[in-house]
Amino acid sequence: GAGYYPWNTRANIKIQEGCDFVCSFCIVPRSRGRARSREFGDILLEARKLVQYGHREVIITGVNIGTYRDGRHTLAGLIESLGAVDGLDRIRLSSIEPTTIEDAVIDQMAAGGKLCPYLHVPLQSGDDRVLEGMRRRYDSAEFEDFISGVVERVPGIGLGTDVMVGFPGEDDDAFRNSIEMIKKFSWANVHVFSFSARPRTTAYHKKSKVPADVIHGRSAVMHQLAREKKAEFYAAQKGITHRVIFEERDSAGRFTGFSDNYVKVAVGCERDLSNVMTDVFVTGYDDTGGDRACVALGELAEEQVCQK
Repeated sequence: GAGYYPWNTRANIKIQEGCDFVCSFCIVPRSRGRARSREFGDILLEARKLVQYGHREVIITGVNIGTYRDGRHTLAGLIESLGAVDGLDRIRLSSIEPTTIEDAVIDQMAAGGKLCPYLHVPLQSGDDRVLEGMRRRYDSAEFEDFISGVVERVPGIGLGTDVMVGFPGEDDDAFRNSIEMIKKFSWANVHVFSFSARPRTTAYHKKSKVPADVIHGRSAVMHQLAREKKAEFYAAQKGITHRVIFEERDSAGRFTGFSDNYVKVAVGCERDLSNVMTDVFVTGYDDTGGDRACVALGELAEEQVCQK
């Protein structure tokens, strides 16, 4: 609910709960029940409250947000109405299933309004046989076409995904197909998960389990690729001016915040920049902070912002 984020620039708004998709590795439909959408007016009310608390950005969250429906309102309509809330500068989507994304949502990202050009779309596997075993609702070609279309329509978009390694039946070829799919696109974030059999899911009973040491090896390879893709994405930001909402200082004393396409940006500044939104020219990046820690380095486009 509103007011739980006193120190953050960003606040979460949960728009739905539960899921009607029954992926074979997932316990959510059993544990959280069928998809239920929150009342449209209630969400807008919370957004206005969050703005009053000083939040400039909301993240739309839920178990399966693309399936949001309240009467005639879908996710695209909700985003449009949130965009009209005074004082709300940004709307960001959390993870969203590829088969649920309305065309209108991509149009909203391309329009350059308040909806951030960032999409976290779970792949899980780049292999059709594995996707079928997982009971995902797309094949690898459909996923590839979708991401290609998004990249074409929303220049500079930030992309994130989830990949699972070691699902029962994943042989070397299947794993290679996942690697190839990740290599095809510019990913800001690739979250790697090792398959772990959960009781009360269909996958729990599957034969052809992948040995633990093989899963461990594949995970290491995929993690390394994830790091490389993140570094590539951050290197490509050099020379771009991003609008950043600053949040806090990092351990190196730099002020950090996020661009609309979810690039973490750091600048040196004496002044307290928390909750300040301003343009930053990216000069390079620093990935010495360990696994998944990568930050773009920049200069404030307007130097007077840093004057005390």
